[in-house]
Amino acid sequence: MIQVIVGPTGSGKTDLSLDLARRTGGVIVNCDSLQFFKDIPTLTAMPNNSEQSMAKHLLFGFLNYDESMNAVRWSETVSKIISENNRNVVIVGGTFLYLETLLMGISELPDVTDDIRSHVDKISSIDFNKIMDDLYDFDGRLKKILTPDKHKQLRRAYEVYLATGKSILDFYDKPRKQFLEKKDDVEIIKIDVNREFLRKKIEKRFRNMLQNGAVEEVQDLLRKTNNSVNYPIFNAIGAREITSMLSGAIDGNTMLDISINKTMQYAKRQITWLKNRLSKYGVPIEIVEMQKCHI
Repeated sequence: MIQVIVGPTGSGKTDLSLDLARRTGGVIVNCDSLQFFKDIPTLTAMPNNSEQSMAKHLLFGFLNYDESMNAVRWSETVSKIISENNRNVVIVGGTFLYLETLLMGISELPDVTDDIRSHVDKISSIDFNKIMDDLYDFDGRLKKILTPDKHKQLRRAYEVYLATGKSILDFYDKPRKQFLEKKDDVEIIKIDVNREFLRKKIEKRFRNMLQNGAVEEVQDLLRKTNNSVNYPIFNAIGAREITSMLSGAIDGNTMLDISINKTMQYAKRQITWLKNRLSKYGVPIEIVEMQKCHI
């Protein structure tokens, strides 16, 4: 059985994953791209040593700050874990693009050269409208699919267009690369939570992070990066805010307010994603209401 726990950040996914894994003797697999990193476990709300001792945990804290992971590599790794484990697998985390790749597969796009990427970088920095105009003129269908706010996807489509002379939609129409042999034994467990209650949970959690060493984690990380924040690990909410506080650019209260507000905004985006995408995965969905028991 493959049980996939989803819900907004702070909704209790970790506690539920531990409960399921202990009851079924299962293994817990991480689907939070920031919990891949070993340097800031407190700030990313990674399960602590006590929690990890309760069940086998995989893909937590295995990357250095200067390493990276992507949806395809993660899906390939998880597929291997599933095939090698003759027990329940509990997948938990909030990086839903990775989860969608695992469950739905992915369109295989052609490789592009570094020269093409550099060329697109140059055009993008000078006149991004040229990218949109060229793509929309070549394939009018892209106007509805790749709207002007989708810069990353437009850039990728332009790279494919320059490399192959074809629309990226031509590749989307081909059979997707699949990572699961079947989805018959997959179940999604979705945690629903009242937003006002969620905000209180998020605020308490972030305050606890600060008390339990999150600032010190960022200080140590900055020493490793020579004060550079140009690494994916700094996408963790609070990392750049704490960095700004340490530099004196903002005070502690401002850092706290910004971090909590950003976390809540992220939670709202996750809720919207789940509302719009979850039913497309073609697997059973169980809804769990978060209990207002402890704040």
